Formats: sequence, C-alpha cells, structure tokens
Amino acid sequence: MFVVLFAVFHGDGLASEAPDFSKEVKRLGIPLEKKYPGGDLIYARNIWDLQAFDGKLFIGSGNSNNEGPAPNAAPVEVWGFDPKKGRFFSEGELPDCQLSVFRIIEGNLTSPGHDPTESWELGNFYIRENRFWKKYRTVPGAIHVYDLLYSQETLFAAIGANREVEGSRTIMASSDGGATWRSASKSFGRVYGLFELNGVPYGSDRRNILQYDGEFFQWIGRTRDVFSDGGREGRVHRAVNFKGALVYVLGANSSDHQWFPLRGYVARSISGKKKRLPLSGLPFDVVASSEFCFVMTCERVDSRGGWETPKGPFLVRVYGSADLETWTPVLRFRTEAFARSFELLDHDFYFGLGCHVRELHPDSGAVLRLNSKTVEPSLQRLRVSEMAVVADLIGGNDEKSGQISSLLEEGVLQLEAGDSGKARRSFKSVSSKAISLVGVRGEESPGLTLSRSVVVPLRDVCEGAVVASSSRKGPFKATVEILDRQGKRVLILPTDVTQDQVRFRWNGTDEDGDPVPSGEYFLLARASMGGRAMFPVRAIVWVEASHPGDDEK
Repeated sequence: MFVVLFAVFHGDGLASEAPDFSKEVKRLGIPLEKKYPGGDLIYARNIWDLQAFDGKLFIGSGNSNNEGPAPNAAPVEVWGFDPKKGRFFSEGELPDCQLSVFRIIEGNLTSPGHDPTESWELGNFYIRENRFWKKYRTVPGAIHVYDLLYSQETLFAAIGANREVEGSRTIMASSDGGATWRSASKSFGRVYGLFELNGVPYGSDRRNILQYDGEFFQWIGRTRDVFSDGGREGRVHRAVNFKGALVYVLGANSSDHQWFPLRGYVARSISGKKKRLPLSGLPFDVVASSEFCFVMTCERVDSRGGWETPKGPFLVRVYGSADLETWTPVLRFRTEAFARSFELLDHDFYFGLGCHVRELHPDSGAVLRLNSKTVEPSLQRLRVSEMAVVADLIGGNDEKSGQISSLLEEGVLQLEAGDSGKARRSFKSVSSKAISLVGVRGEESPGLTLSRSVVVPLRDVCEGAVVASSSRKGPFKATVEILDRQGKRVLILPTDVTQDQVRFRWNGTDEDGDPVPSGEYFLLARASMGGRAMFPVRAIVWVEASHPGDDEK
C-alpha cells in the first residue's frame, strides 16, 4: 500500500532550538599537532576545508600569510581520516604554504596551489592520483591559484596574477585539463572564488563580480549590488549549487589571504533578489546532500565584544533546508575553539576547528564527529518540519488541523525519546489523515504544481501528474524520480509528457523491477519550460509491503 504526502514549504521562520549534542560530539584528534606543535604555529592548524572523497575525509590546513602568526607555513601536509579504520593518515607534503580548498573535478580530488614555494613564473594545482598527489605546474604567472572550477567543458583557475608574465590574468582557462592555458579575463590583481549559477561561470574578487561570456569574464557589478542585499562589500565563498539555486557565504578579508564570514545568501538567478539566510551566528560553511542543504554557523556564547575578541566557548549550529526557504535547526554543541568547516561522510557530520589571529586556541585543528545514529532524530525533525505545513492545506478546519499538529508533535517527542517505531506510526497516521482530508495536493513553487485531482493512494500503485501552472511559453520537459531516505535514486519513473503536464505512475519497485522495502521514499519532480528551470516539487511516499492476511486485518 502506498500513502503519499505532499509537502508544501512557506516562509522564513525558524523552528525551535536544535537538540544540544555537546555530550555526544566526539573529538577524533588533532592530526596537525606534530607539525604545528604550539605557539604561533597553532594558527597553521586551521582546518580551512573538509572534503569527503573515496570514503575518506580530507583536511585542508596551513597558512599562506606573509606575516605572523605562522607565516608561509610550508610545506603543507595532506592529512585525511579513514572512518573504517578509525584513524588519521598522511599522504605526504606538497610544496605549498596552504591547502585552502578541495574541488572534485571530473571525478578527481583536486586542490589549487594557494601559495607555492617555487618561482612566480608558473602556478600549481594538485590532483590525487592512485592515492598520491601529483603536482601540475602549468598556470602562467600564477603567484597564487585560489580556486578551480570545471564548467562548459573548460577548467578555470582563479589566480593572483604576475604582471611580468605575458598572458597572465586574474582568471585563466584550459580546454585540455590544465596542460595549457589562455587568459579568460582582462584584469590583473586577484580573483578569490569561482562558482556557477544557472550554468554560467562567475568569479569573485574582494568587491566585484565577473561573469563569463564564453570568452572572457566581464565585470557586471559590485558584490554588494549583485550578490548581496546591500551593505558591506565582500567576496563569495563556500558556494554550493542546490536544486537550481546557489547557496553561499559572503566574506571579508581578515588578513593577507584569509577571509571571515559576514552573512549567508541564496541566489536563484543573477538578476533576482538575493535572499539573506535567517540564521543565528556567522555562517562558516555550506554542504548539500541530495535531500537537504546544510549551513553551519558559529557564535560566541558570550557575545560581548563580538568577534573582535574571539574567545570561546562557542556555540556551533547546523541548519537544514529542503527548499532554501524554511531553515530548521538540526543540531548544536559547544566547543572552546570555533568550527571553521564541516562535511558529511556516510551520513556522519564532521567538523574542523580553527582559530583567529587574535586568539590562538590549542584546540585549533581538532576534528569532531557526530555519528548518523545520533543525528538521525534531528533529521527526522527536519522532515517533520516540512510536513508540519500540511494543516495549511486543510482549508481552515481547526479541529482537523489540530489533529495533525498533535500527531506531528507526538512523533517528534517519540523520536527524541528514541522510540523510532512509535514515531513512524505517528507519522503514518499524519500521512493517512492528510491524504483523507486534503485530497493530496502539493505545490512548492510558482510555476509547477502536483495535480490535486489525479494523485491518489491505491493499493498497489500511486500515480499522478505534474502540471505547469506558469505563464511561461515554450517546450515543457519534466522528470520524476523516486529516492530513498538517504537520497539515493531508486529509479526514474517512466512518464507521459503532454504540452503542459507530465503523468507518472509507480508500483513500488526499483529499477530492476524488484519490490522496495517498507519505509519512507521521496518523489522528486523537476521541470523546465522554454529552457528555464522551475523550482522542483517534492512529495513523501510511504510504502508498506503487503503480507498474507493483510486484507483480513
């Protein structure tokens, strides 16, 4: 039997405070402690980036500043953590002062040469090949390579350009994987970040945004006018694409090369309004799964003096959202040094601690972990927060709205008490009541609607249609996928597409035709009209496997 609950998302409001996991968070260690044992060297332990790759967690550290503390902390060592073995490992040293960011480019773990120790004639980037890091020293006049982006079958490098090297400009482009390069901008100086929005590459320096026109990156405006809501200037960092939008952190220079966060934003187009994230604390990092986008923030417990006197303890929070409109607190914990980066690996949450030049805390460089079993109730809260708006669909029936709200609240309490079985039964009651009361309606965005009349729960199949309610003109295209709770695709549904709608039907089997296990699944519909993407529509599908004798119960 299939029960379908369509989730609708509204507003900017935040749910109540997240559970406190201060006692559950596990300190895995400080892998950089031997290389940078104490004193000013502590600053080089800052974990600038964490990256999951090949079942392992890779750690970016070092310092490229020319002035202290820990100036030009070369050679930088590549460290990682292996969850299966439960230990840290080293993959050797690189001729560089800092590993500031990792990028996965064409399936390879890659890092730009932030500040190589060699001459300024050429710049570096590094690719992990067969568990070894290979240096590619090919970027003309790159004193620094700050970022890499692969887009439109081209590898772009954001650099600090050497004016004395012919052809060296702030952004370089390569069509052969980095073997040769051409100038892709007309300016000197530094570009710190590269990102993509709606398939178009962009670059960010300290206060300007550059847009790629197919040949060059051209200036299109100041950051505060193009990628902010006004106020201070800044540079774009931690840019993550999620469901057709860009989630990013606007940061300011805090020293020669480093940055510090100001606020977080969501951009759905280059011309549209950039929406500030309604979060508590400063946003340090952004991570996306197939199901949710997560933003990690950090703030001082004692807010007096702000970050000008950055002494702990600090409160670390992670917020999650499925639609980038409503953000729900997922977890929080206290730590003596602030969290600068975080990552997801096998559904576990990892955090990398750092420090400020004004406060060299000995915990800087520590890696923390919250395991998936601990965080799962909070993720269920996040899913429930999406369901909680079902009452809005009932049409003002206070009694029935109250019934659903009570069941949702009961399910959350059961999750927090560790009784996942009772919680599932409560949520199933919610979905069955929503089906019977609402008639199964779901609409997440202007332009795309899950049809109210044709989506019905049946004994052996669920079927429905995605309808284009937009006034846009042009070809209508849509795909409908079924995902499991981990966001892994179960199958792409065969569809019947007409001029303005796509009909779908699912009988509870996977791509091999085998019945799926009982549990919660997600229906994800994506569509475009006239070549422009619409916001996706999601639904929750409960599948309960049939057993002999069910009909007599």
